[in-house]
Amino acid sequence: MNRKMGTSLSYRHELGIDYNRILPDLIEDCDMAYFKLDLEPIKARCMERGDVKHVRFPIRDFDPYDLRRKLPKAVARLAREHDPKVGTVYIHCTAGMGRAPATALAYMNWIRGMQLDHAYSMLTSMRRCGPKASIEAIRSATSDLLLGTDPVETTIAVHRFGQAKSIQVAGLDVGWHAPLPMEKETKPPFRFVLHRKLYPGKYQYKLIVDGNWTFSADHPTARDNNNTNNVLEVIPAKMDPMTVQTQMRLLTPNTQLTQAEQEELRAMLCPWATHNNPGDWGPTEPATLETPASETAGQ
Repeated sequence: MNRKMGTSLSYRHELGIDYNRILPDLIEDCDMAYFKLDLEPIKARCMERGDVKHVRFPIRDFDPYDLRRKLPKAVARLAREHDPKVGTVYIHCTAGMGRAPATALAYMNWIRGMQLDHAYSMLTSMRRCGPKASIEAIRSATSDLLLGTDPVETTIAVHRFGQAKSIQVAGLDVGWHAPLPMEKETKPPFRFVLHRKLYPGKYQYKLIVDGNWTFSADHPTARDNNNTNNVLEVIPAKMDPMTVQTQMRLLTPNTQLTQAEQEELRAMLCPWATHNNPGDWGPTEPATLETPASETAGQ
């Protein structure tokens, strides 16, 4: 887990439940199927209590692209099931380091109207986790929702790997578990190339050279916690200049969504709340009390 996340953070299951109350009605935590825990008694107990909703939404671990594509539906489901004026939502994934904090951040940004980088600073100041790569996924998903995009034909080409027999690409839109083989050109300069259609946005990837994970110094890189990955930025193929400018703004750190953009996101993800006053949903500042959750929402 440490290697795949590129972080020194670790999860010790034997220490029991480890959660942090991010907002008065929002708890972020770690759990569950990875450790082969039996979910049925939990579901039965929720039904027995009658005051706890248990909701699951699958997202592949260590896969920013799957996160990007599925976060809107996960957040819409969370918003539909959770009433901030009544209960608390408790978000968990396997280790509480990637998918759960990303879901919490997207919810805080899209539904509660918090600026994304501010929400990230708040969450990471209260919980040691590693959702840095998730920030790009949330920005890209925001652009997808507001602008709509078409895939673009892209090419990754690498060379100067000596006598390498095979090179694969991990990451991009397939995650770290299903690397894509690169083809070696039959004519000079005999590069290894990968052609793939990708939606606009930034993608992190690594090269696997004859089974060894590495990165290319000839391509842009980014630090993801303690890990160095290559970065591919896909630019929209057909957009008018104003739309391109809007997308670049949405993908830029410290961007504040306009009021119209915020209202459009709420209308898409939780239309039931569009006629309500978001200020009635509760505070958007950290909680000061640690109390049991009254609702759970799992991935």
